[in-house]
Amino acid sequence: MCHWWGSEDDFIENLISFDLINNVWIMTPPPLDIPMDAYDNFEMYLVNRELFLLNGSIALMSNYAQTTTFYISILIEVGKKETWTKLFVFGPIPYITFPIGIRNMGNILFQTDDGDLAWFDSSTHILQKLGVNVHGRFCQLVFYKESLIRIERINS
Repeated sequence: MCHWWGSEDDFIENLISFDLINNVWIMTPPPLDIPMDAYDNFEMYLVNRELFLLNGSIALMSNYAQTTTFYISILIEVGKKETWTKLFVFGPIPYITFPIGIRNMGNILFQTDDGDLAWFDSSTHILQKLGVNVHGRFCQLVFYKESLIRIERINS
């Protein structure tokens, strides 16, 4: 399976999955993880979402625009409505702009207001700057995993 976060229209977002074995597209609606009554004039298109791999599970981190309270949900089953389980909520975290990636359950990489990279430990709520400034650059956290299974031919 390959997964990514995408949209059908400008406002309808879904987890889009492609089953490589059966050549089937699967759409999974997003979780309703942000309490709508917590914000005045809540608008769904102002929800920021980032897709991550968290301890082997597909995870989605959400926050409402211009806020630094984050909601992390994990996917239970692809293609089912209401299949996301809210794992935890944290924040507000001062001085951050957006998440870049999750290393493990306790460490989330963020970009700060001044362009520095920082690890946030969700168990201690400590933000540790790394001394690397990426202001104005695109950043992402990428994982590489070797496999003993070799892909022979894609178009067979």
